[in-house]
Amino acid sequence: MINIETQIKNAIEAADGITEPISRKTKLLRIADELPKTEEFTKLRLHAMRLALDLADTAQHKKASLEEIAHELPKSSDISFYRSYTLLGIAGKLPKTSGGFINLYKEAIQRALDAAAVIKEPYYREYTLLYITKELPKTEEYLALYKQAIEEAFRAAKAIHDPFAKEHALIEILQEIPKTPEFSGLLHEVIKQALDFYAAKTRLKNIDILGRIDYLIAGEQRRLTESKKTRYTKTKYGLILAKELEQIGLQSNDIRLIETVRPFTHVWISAMERKYRMIFSL
Repeated sequence: MINIETQIKNAIEAADGITEPISRKTKLLRIADELPKTEEFTKLRLHAMRLALDLADTAQHKKASLEEIAHELPKSSDISFYRSYTLLGIAGKLPKTSGGFINLYKEAIQRALDAAAVIKEPYYREYTLLYITKELPKTEEYLALYKQAIEEAFRAAKAIHDPFAKEHALIEILQEIPKTPEFSGLLHEVIKQALDFYAAKTRLKNIDILGRIDYLIAGEQRRLTESKKTRYTKTKYGLILAKELEQIGLQSNDIRLIETVRPFTHVWISAMERKYRMIFSL
């Protein structure tokens, strides 16, 4: 007579052989979920979950490539799908109640980070990486993964060509990054990049192409002006940035923040409302 462990292995193998991807993952997850939550079945549950995550090669199924995973990583504000049958969706369902499941979760997140590097468009790459940082538990056990994700998100943000999209991404990272000593260096780099949006050298980039041509033809004698939309967006971002810097100053009490902000004060302060000017009375 076939024992129960063999029966479960056969069921997992049969589910792994299903060709339709969603049906295959659904069946594997159902098997893992229905198995008793006891130590003797942990190995089988982990095996079924690993297959559902596409992290293992079997006789019937090849593990997903980085390109395939990258295609399924979240790239828009509509993330409901990504909570279901993608790598990150399944990883989020892992119980994380024992070393085996925690290690599997870490493996899945590392695989997602590796896949994110394949995304060519920096704006979408930053979005995906920031999504991962927000999903990661904020505990010491996941600090290395979190640090990798937030640092790579920052590198992706710096590579964004459009100055407004770049500023939006940098502010999002600034809001997410922990205000702790481990991240102080990165925090100051993010602040510098965000403030650079208001530097004189970036001003011309924020003018539409016709405005730039007029400006150059006039031999830089004409006063450079920005559209109402541009001024509104810059002011809106400036107010958000001012609020974040105020909170950072109150939380960290780090004197280096003054030195980070000081070089940008004269070019940035004009975009702020009067009530925020006291923040930069340096």
